[in-house]
Amino acid sequence: MFTSFFKVALRVLWRQKGYTFINITGLAIGLGSAILILLYVLGEKHYDTFHTNANNIYRIYLDGKIGEDRLRGAWTCAPLGPTLKKDFPEVVDAVRIQETGNTLIKIDDKSFIENNILYADSGFFTMFTFPLLKGDPKKVLTEPNTVVLTKTTASRMFGDADPVGKLIRFETDTTYYRITGVAQDPPVNSQFRFNMIVTFRSIKYYNLTLWLSNSFYTYVQLQNGFPAKQLEDKFPDMLKKYAGPEIKSIMGIELEEWLSAGNQYGYKLQPLLDVHLDNSVEGGIVPAVNKRYLVIFSLIAAFIIVMACINYMNMATARSATRAREVGIRKVAGSDRKTLIFQFLTESVIITFMALILAVILVDLVTPWFNNTMNLSISLNLFGGSLMWAVLLTAAVVIGILAGIYPSFLLSTYSPAKVLKSGFSQGKGNSSLRRILVTLQFVISVAILCGTVVIYQQLKYLQTKDLGFNRENLLVIERGGSLRENQKVFTEEVKKFPGVTNVCISTAIPGRLNNYNGYGMEGKEANKTYLMQTFWTDDKFAETYQLKLTEGRFLSSDFASDSSAAVINEVAKRQFGIEDISKTRFILPAFEGSFKYLQVVGVVNDFNIESLRSEIKPSIFMLRPKDWNWGYISIRLKPSDIQNSISQIENLWNKLTNNEPFQYFFLDDELNKQYQEEKRTGNLALFFTILAISIACLGLLGLVSYTITRRTKEIGVRKIMGSDPWSIVLLLSSETITLIAVASLIAWPLAWFYLKNWLTDFAYRIHLNPLVFVLTTFLVILISIGTILWQTYRAALRNPAEALRYE
Repeated sequence: MFTSFFKVALRVLWRQKGYTFINITGLAIGLGSAILILLYVLGEKHYDTFHTNANNIYRIYLDGKIGEDRLRGAWTCAPLGPTLKKDFPEVVDAVRIQETGNTLIKIDDKSFIENNILYADSGFFTMFTFPLLKGDPKKVLTEPNTVVLTKTTASRMFGDADPVGKLIRFETDTTYYRITGVAQDPPVNSQFRFNMIVTFRSIKYYNLTLWLSNSFYTYVQLQNGFPAKQLEDKFPDMLKKYAGPEIKSIMGIELEEWLSAGNQYGYKLQPLLDVHLDNSVEGGIVPAVNKRYLVIFSLIAAFIIVMACINYMNMATARSATRAREVGIRKVAGSDRKTLIFQFLTESVIITFMALILAVILVDLVTPWFNNTMNLSISLNLFGGSLMWAVLLTAAVVIGILAGIYPSFLLSTYSPAKVLKSGFSQGKGNSSLRRILVTLQFVISVAILCGTVVIYQQLKYLQTKDLGFNRENLLVIERGGSLRENQKVFTEEVKKFPGVTNVCISTAIPGRLNNYNGYGMEGKEANKTYLMQTFWTDDKFAETYQLKLTEGRFLSSDFASDSSAAVINEVAKRQFGIEDISKTRFILPAFEGSFKYLQVVGVVNDFNIESLRSEIKPSIFMLRPKDWNWGYISIRLKPSDIQNSISQIENLWNKLTNNEPFQYFFLDDELNKQYQEEKRTGNLALFFTILAISIACLGLLGLVSYTITRRTKEIGVRKIMGSDPWSIVLLLSSETITLIAVASLIAWPLAWFYLKNWLTDFAYRIHLNPLVFVLTTFLVILISIGTILWQTYRAALRNPAEALRYE
């Protein structure tokens, strides 16, 4: 029986090739869009699910409040991991990790610049599931100065030779590190991105006992089924035991007294599988994703599928008048209503299956371009398991039934006596439903388009806003430590180049902050702490970054006393209630009760150090010690001859570093990278907006086709009465304009509410402009009129005699 239904359905669909093609295309676009979105969403949600012990592994993060500043970051102290493992039997293992990059690796006479280097404790390969191709997971990181390479890194460094047992060196370190294993490259859905793992025992912080210095990531594996909350509840007593004496040594007060002043200091456990989707915790080897965007795109996928189903309904019901006679004849021949419903549903499911096949082919073809354009790494994985195909096929059946159920029930209700008469009309009810469905499509289209425009406006604002310093033509050299004792010679020679206006060296730059310290203030309560972003720099920083002094002066190497001086920003002065900087000294705590007093000598204007998602925070600048041979070298270039200046700088670098790699970036490019997620979101939204509008226009074609068919006689009469073709085009198009206007009135408040909420993620943001929403609707109207223009104009040119003979 099913075979006969299938054959009949295929014959019907073949006779209606144009109608079938439009439906398949619309559904294929919808299904393909949904597949791409779901691949992206599932890819983000399935981070680190491949680890065998994933459900028992937790990342520890710092949760505290110092002064007015809240801290919630994935940084921990060095002794935390070993202490947890020693003091708490429920902790199976603890692994500390520190990341680094841009490191020079030397192998005999060859050199490589390597990124994504992790220092990790010996339990790394037993806690996490990263298969080793060579080496024992329990032993590869147990000895000092040992390294595990990934397969790709080993191939790049040693070719086809076996790297195990080979020796390498780092930077200027004369110590040799022995390669003890080769690991599979980490999957793309891993929060651990590494090219090599170095044993944590190789660094000087291995046995560091400072509890108030948080610079490492710590992961713990708990006993199977042990509640994380029970371990968390033991942390306050642990901190009182170990961190309390340090607080007293540094600040001269007990931990309880410090906490009573409103400060907080503690650690929390975060499940490994939650890390990638929780951007409320700062830091991490791989930046966390804003879960809000996954919700947005999941909704877009659902909306696009709904739009594709609406298209099918509109096209099917628009053609119901032409199929009414077929229904009447079938009923006269003995078909009952159930048989007709099953027949029409079979047609719908067949069209959906054809659309699914086309969608899968299109997705497979477009995925490389999509990944490259959107900076993603999704994969359809066509032959990657039966589960995916089961989901796709089930979805095709469900969508086919949902799309076809209303037209099927509608067609099956027609009475043979009515439909076999001439002049049969469907009535106004179906026409009203089609208008509602098309309006719903345009509500979705207008809302998505409004969102896309606002996202791009905000992104443009982020990239062009005045940050309080001049970020143009600033070249920043990484690995300044390669110059060693030649740093001063380098900066002095670079200043002489005609294309250079200024040079400075600093431990941090905007976008790459690496120190956040707590300070005391002379004359204030001992238990009050002032948290500030800390820069150690030379005396040319303000000139090079073109900061403005609002009070006093900047640091100067001409004053010996400036080794104990500091400059702060306006936020620090305002937030800390400083009235006279000449009477203000900050206290930099040290251990064993010693302190360094820092006289404030100047105030610089507020400038954005972090991304524009964050408010400007208090900052402090101090002269870097003369024996520090590391940091960023910032060079301001004249815009007239940048390439020649870069060549001169590189030649000098090669001369003073014995041809070590010259690595640099332009600061404005680096700052724009902070908004990659917003840029990707904008690109994704634009891509799917185009597809959504395309689907809506296909639905509009179906509605206009139905309208023209229903009003054929009216068009003929109007032409006989003297109407010109363009007035008829306007008449037929007016309904479309009305539907889009109604859709816009619904879409605008929905989009406004959501976008206003989205913009709150940014401390600095645009203001929503109602004109943008009006222009968006105007654009949708233009696209829609362009879509139906040819169809309506052709109907207006039709011979009136033919129109009056219609029906």
